[in-house]
Amino acid sequence: MSEEFKFEFRFPENHKDMPVPETRDDEYKEVAWGVEKFGEAVKPFVINRGKVGDMHVKIDIHYCGICHTDLHNAMNHLPGSMYPVVPGHEMVGIVTEVGSQVTKFKVGDKAGVGCLVDSCFDCAACQNNDEQYCAKGPHLTYNHTRVGKNVPGNPDC
Repeated sequence: MSEEFKFEFRFPENHKDMPVPETRDDEYKEVAWGVEKFGEAVKPFVINRGKVGDMHVKIDIHYCGICHTDLHNAMNHLPGSMYPVVPGHEMVGIVTEVGSQVTKFKVGDKAGVGCLVDSCFDCAACQNNDEQYCAKGPHLTYNHTRVGKNVPGNPDC
């Protein structure tokens, strides 16, 4: 017996539907699979991605892990989801572009990204390889605004 899977959305009063803004000069458009607005199904839609900064790499993503926490986030089971949300983390692929100060990767290399990004690398926790305790806060690859060093448009950079 086959049943169609249906999302069970929760906490309708505790989420943010934010339309994808116009693409800035330091961004480009990309198609992503996710939930565009609270209560909608997973579908492809266009999001904005930041152009490669001096210390960034761009990866053609071939594989991406999607765990139960990603799905809870997409369905706002953990109150506070920001829509659109593109669930998934721990991405793996091939480097297609590198920033001018990147030394550990070159175009064509295999690369991966965990679920934590944009740590400050300056605080005591980061210096101790504990980026999840970064003094500026842990920054996830989903349901977070762009922050951290060398992020175009970030006034804290």
